[in-house]
Amino acid sequence: PRVSAALSALVADNPTQLEHVARARRLREGRPLVLLRDDLAQHPDATRPPDELLERSSVTLTAIRRELDAMQASEDELLRARTADLRAAESRLVRTTFWGAVLGLVGGVVCSLAFSRSIGRRIADVGDHADRLTRNEALRPTLPSDDEIGQLDRRLRDVFTQTADRIQALDRARGELDHFFGVTLDLLCIADLNGRFLRLNPAWKTTLGWETADLLSQPYASFIHPDDVDATLKDAARQAAQATVVTTENRYRCKDGTYRWLSWKSVSRPDVGLIFAAARDVTDARRVNAELQARVNELRELNSELEAFSYSVSHDLRAPLRHVTGFNGFIQRSAGARLTDQERRWLTQSIGAAQRMGRLIDDLLSFSRMGRSPLAHDRVRLDAVVRDARQEVATSVDGRRVAWHIEALPEVRGDAAMLRQAFVNLLDNALKYTREQSAAVIEVGTLPPRDGQAVVFVRDNGVGFDMQYAHKLFGVFQRLHAQEDFDGTGIGLANVRRIIIRHGGQAWAEGALGKGATFYVSLPLIHEEVAA
Repeated sequence: PRVSAALSALVADNPTQLEHVARARRLREGRPLVLLRDDLAQHPDATRPPDELLERSSVTLTAIRRELDAMQASEDELLRARTADLRAAESRLVRTTFWGAVLGLVGGVVCSLAFSRSIGRRIADVGDHADRLTRNEALRPTLPSDDEIGQLDRRLRDVFTQTADRIQALDRARGELDHFFGVTLDLLCIADLNGRFLRLNPAWKTTLGWETADLLSQPYASFIHPDDVDATLKDAARQAAQATVVTTENRYRCKDGTYRWLSWKSVSRPDVGLIFAAARDVTDARRVNAELQARVNELRELNSELEAFSYSVSHDLRAPLRHVTGFNGFIQRSAGARLTDQERRWLTQSIGAAQRMGRLIDDLLSFSRMGRSPLAHDRVRLDAVVRDARQEVATSVDGRRVAWHIEALPEVRGDAAMLRQAFVNLLDNALKYTREQSAAVIEVGTLPPRDGQAVVFVRDNGVGFDMQYAHKLFGVFQRLHAQEDFDGTGIGLANVRRIIIRHGGQAWAEGALGKGATFYVSLPLIHEEVAA
């Protein structure tokens, strides 16, 4: 039974084989062998089994063998069929595998070629973009990609954009430089360290008459005056050795053979082998300066002569005046009783005229000295200057009632002695023209600074003046009032104006008839006070 069950399990998928197993099982169930075994068991002494049982068993075994042989033949046939199918399948598999491999290889080669061509084309595009970048040409459009080549392409495009922006800025700067080169009146140039011009602006032709090609074709030393060549080449050698700024003057030959003086300022760049320079034609300025120097020399000689003349006037005119004053006084004393009233008035007027002439000579000498004396530039306290000036004019008060109002005054830069003389004249002028006032008021104060200068005023409540004649106040011998009303020589305010102008300031006045006058002077403040 176990064998039948095992055979049934083995051929469970084959109905024909199952039928063979079933028939073999039925043959077995006829039990010829079992019967034979049992019979032998009953007759142990028997040496030969019964013939009938043997024959039946032989028949049964033969039938079972036939079933098994049929099963074996069927299995062999199935095996052959399956082997043939397997070989056919194997052949098909081999062919399929072979052609699949061939197709895969061909496809791989095709894909590889296509990929290589795509990569190569993109790499070629990147190379072309790099070449275009070096030529500053616009890049061609390409398909975007996120791989390394795409990133490189985007980087090249970014570099191109940045480069294009910088080139545009550089072009603008170059255009501005070219425009500046073209319109400036100065002579601009770029030269190398070997003594040759590399670039020149049009001002060279305007100034010297040479074409640019003429100046570029030769060393620049060939256009310099022979007396100036050595100094110029020494400056160039010094600049070639180190970056330094050089200021010098030399003469350049014009196309017509004349020479023009050029004032140079140049700086070198030894690291790039260039010198940048600008020159200005100073020929006319040097000629004017030479003429001015000649005039200065003439004026110096004239001043020396004037100074000698002043001393001569001081000596030669004072002696006759002293004689006139002395003899008139002698006549008044010796013949006073015999003189008529008219003769005494004549003598008095003569003495007064001589005295005024003496004061006029003194004032003229003082005015002359103020123009020639050297000017100091010291720190001057105007408070002290005005206080000393007030003490000096105090003798002119003659018992009058005078109210002085003097504010705190700043420190200025100037000559203390000259400024003292200026304020003496201003305060004396205020006392003189307030003589008719029962109570004179004289103020000294300041206004807000302007243009870095202190503005000081002297104001009085005197007779004043008509503003239409204000321009005459500071002129020599100019008077706005009659001599018999107010004495004076007409030089005091002229002296004030000269002193103030020499200090770099100004003097002016405001007034009205019967309402007093105000005189203003401006003087340079101390710099640190201006900054404060």
